[in-house]
Amino acid sequence: MLTSRTIAEQAAPKRLQKLNRLPTCSDLQGLFDESSKFRAQPVLLPWQCGLPPQIYGMTLVFPSDPYTGLPRWVYYSGLASEPKVEWVYETPDVALIQNMLLCAFADEVLAPEAHSSYAYSEPVQAAPALY
Repeated sequence: MLTSRTIAEQAAPKRLQKLNRLPTCSDLQGLFDESSKFRAQPVLLPWQCGLPPQIYGMTLVFPSDPYTGLPRWVYYSGLASEPKVEWVYETPDVALIQNMLLCAFADEVLAPEAHSSYAYSEPVQAAPALY
């Protein structure tokens, strides 16, 4: 017989090592690769950043049947106290998820060029006026 306690125990995510920065694309790819080994079980990647420092997290769950559904990413804030779901998105596109995180942390000082992301581009030089 399943009780609420056994359901909660089954739903406990596998935790990866906490980062002291926003995850890079390769960190998210590692989460993707690890999660693909544990179908239907959430895998959590926690990180800490900001001033004052806060703990955030991303869980990824692959569908139990590899032929139906997409991997489900869930971004949380406030993991240290009251976790709050900020967004949920289903996609196999790791770069898209990293861009969504960069947008969520747009006010942070991040140096996005170090994240090898599509969200960063070189400053555009204005073309000289022709008249």
